[in-house]
Amino acid sequence: TSTMTAGMLIQNRNGITDSVTLRNDSFLSLADQGFGLYLMQPSQPGTINVTATNSVFYAQYGIECEGATGTVTLNVSHSDVKGETTDLNTPTHNTACVDGGSNIHSNPLYADQANGNLHESATSPTIDQGSSDVLLDGPSDQDGDTRHLGAAIDMGADERTPAPAPE
Repeated sequence: TSTMTAGMLIQNRNGITDSVTLRNDSFLSLADQGFGLYLMQPSQPGTINVTATNSVFYAQYGIECEGATGTVTLNVSHSDVKGETTDLNTPTHNTACVDGGSNIHSNPLYADQANGNLHESATSPTIDQGSSDVLLDGPSDQDGDTRHLGAAIDMGADERTPAPAPE
């Protein structure tokens, strides 16, 4: 989980092809500034391929893709992206930002995002909205809690753990 102002920057400066897979991650800005994810292929030829699944990108802008002479390809699915995935800010050419389906565009409603508590509140729209087909990072979340406690796994780095039933 990144809590930097700019979330995560992926930049290719070496002129080759870089591929990155993001699963069950949360990239956000505590101050609602910058980008959840910024992909940049600067002046050298090259390619950045990013696949993101079950992740949260929540900052002032959800995701930015920028390609100058290289190519940026992004496929996002089962994720919470601030702003429309298919309407990403693409100021330059050579970008392909694909809505891979089952994305939402809502505030993730963390328990106390301003103070760094990134656990889902009981009303978070990310609960049970991830793809259980992509549970490749292990059976637990960032806290070691079991994944897949409901109908599906949750989007982001946290799996909502229900409060214990009263005795």
